[in-house]
Amino acid sequence: QSAVVWDSYSDQWVSVGGGVQAKSRVVFDYSKYFQSTWHHGVQITMQDVAYQLASLFERTYDLDKSRIEFVDAATKRPLLDQFRGFEVLDENRIAVYVDFWHFEESYIASYASLTSVPVPWELQAAMDNLVFEKRQAAYSQAAASRYSVPWISLIMKRDASLVSRVLKEFKRNSVFPSAELSFGGVLQVHVEEAMDRYDAALSWMDKYEHLVISQGPFILAVFDAPAQYARLEAFRDVNYPFKPGDWYLGSPESLNIKDVIAPSSLDSGEAGEVRVVVEGPQSSSVSYLFTNPFTGEVLTSGLAEPQGNGNYTIHLDPSLTEDFGGKRLELQVIVSSDEVILVKIERVSIKIN
Repeated sequence: QSAVVWDSYSDQWVSVGGGVQAKSRVVFDYSKYFQSTWHHGVQITMQDVAYQLASLFERTYDLDKSRIEFVDAATKRPLLDQFRGFEVLDENRIAVYVDFWHFEESYIASYASLTSVPVPWELQAAMDNLVFEKRQAAYSQAAASRYSVPWISLIMKRDASLVSRVLKEFKRNSVFPSAELSFGGVLQVHVEEAMDRYDAALSWMDKYEHLVISQGPFILAVFDAPAQYARLEAFRDVNYPFKPGDWYLGSPESLNIKDVIAPSSLDSGEAGEVRVVVEGPQSSSVSYLFTNPFTGEVLTSGLAEPQGNGNYTIHLDPSLTEDFGGKRLELQVIVSSDEVILVKIERVSIKIN
């Protein structure tokens, strides 16, 4: 199938003529998403992705809607200007064409990911209707203040009731956003499927008194703002793609200063040597600071000399000790590694005679 873009003037997906010219092509595989369901029991599908993308472009480029949510449109436009088209490859995969390149491919994928599919399409469609057609709510605080309407939050019963009222209207009139969901005719959505989704969302509202319907291992069962209380319940769909332990990658390798072997005292003007023994990754490095413990002044700093097998040497120059007769030097040893996020610090004191 040819790639498509959302056209805000005709309110539909249109084909990109002459092929797509873009710096990068990113393929997103939603098969793990689509094998499971939303929390209200409805299957997650490519239509949910299609509507989120269409809604995003519509809110940004439609002249009337971008005036209403002007802050959102103004911040999204520089990003969306770089997107050249979308192509449904099969029931689980979509290709995104974007004028962005980076030597780190994960950065390109992150840039090209316009939606995390946060809510079912019927909820997004109802909110869009409420914000842009009925003008009874707003997506941003700026628009809410400007038009004196609620800043919409599906967790609040008041706002969720407004959205459920729109869902009932959709159901009563048997309407659904077929243009947005079709992805240029590639995807088919039947009215019966839309009605089933409306029923599921309304049943959820009746049960939980909010419309936070998402996907993942937990659902929001109770939210009581005045009591500052919320309760999560486990969501255990039989086709949920992940199980406990899937995201456990093991404990990081420990980083430790096993020993700092330093002279307890040195004569003024005498050279010295400190040996540091480190346990941890091979990429570890040892930095040091010599400070005046009374003023906090840093006298000298640098990198310890690696000796192999976790052993490092720090050399004390005679010029460092000659002005400290009768005083003490404080040595701070800092061990770090590119492989471990934490650092280890050890302090020792050396008396200068």
